[in-house]
Amino acid sequence: MNGTFLNGLTSDGVANLYATDFTAKKIFKVDVNAVTFSTLASGLAKTPNGIIYDGDNNRCVYVTWGTNAPINAIDLTTNAISTVLATTLSNCDGITRDSCGNYYVSSWGNNKLNKFDKSLTGTFSALPGTLSSPADIDTKFGTTSDIIGNTNSNNTLTFTTIDLPVAEIVYGDVTLTTTTAFQSYQWYRDGVLIDGATEQTYVPTIQGIYYCSVTQNNCTVNSNEITAPFLSNSSFERNNRIKLFPNPANDEIAISFNGNFEGNYTIINSLGQTVLSGTENSTEKQIRISVADLQAGHYVLQMKINGISEKIKFVKR
Repeated sequence: MNGTFLNGLTSDGVANLYATDFTAKKIFKVDVNAVTFSTLASGLAKTPNGIIYDGDNNRCVYVTWGTNAPINAIDLTTNAISTVLATTLSNCDGITRDSCGNYYVSSWGNNKLNKFDKSLTGTFSALPGTLSSPADIDTKFGTTSDIIGNTNSNNTLTFTTIDLPVAEIVYGDVTLTTTTAFQSYQWYRDGVLIDGATEQTYVPTIQGIYYCSVTQNNCTVNSNEITAPFLSNSSFERNNRIKLFPNPANDEIAISFNGNFEGNYTIINSLGQTVLSGTENSTEKQIRISVADLQAGHYVLQMKINGISEKIKFVKR
């Protein structure tokens, strides 16, 4: 490999390494299986230093040396070099990301670890603490926090803890809520975004599995899932087309309806799981379903009347 001063190194996690040459202003690709290398870029306008693989955008992002050092990228298909973001930092050395995709750059200019959002737009924020000519950095991912480690010129290691948002939702009375406040919220039912549901609390009116996607400090995470408690029958859009009896039931339920039944039915338990389904044909506006094998508990019967999915709750004793 015809390198002069190899400095930054990253991996695509499969078969390739990407290395920067500080002195020769080059970027190399190394095939670790074939043990071969190729030059992706040479004669760069800015001295390349720390580098990180960005698979989502098929590129490597790298920081540069000098004053007003930009963050650049190399396209791994075309090898084209582009400036991702101009900065006021100088002598940038290392680059890494946290679990949320935010970028961190070590700079000799301000002797700080500097945070950029995951889109690499806008301004950076310098994290507390003073480093000593910080060089290469990397991240240990965690569940509730990440740890960024960086080497210093005085032969020390510095560790910075990056707290991650942890979202938990609970149900109280008729309301779902996150146990902690966040900068923004988006509620989902059965994996589908609920329009306008962007507050810390949400009152469900339809049976389903709910979770909340929250954002804090440019980091978005999903909460745990909760199956909405069984709502009153009036909550369902039944339009009086369907009635169920007896309720509570023992061995059998009878369902009467005013419209045209399409023939298929589903029974769902309190966890949102389908426990019984079948087909019944009726021209008498009534069907009977055996529930003898169901465990005692709360259930929802779902069937289509006149092309509309109708739901009604019942209790099995």
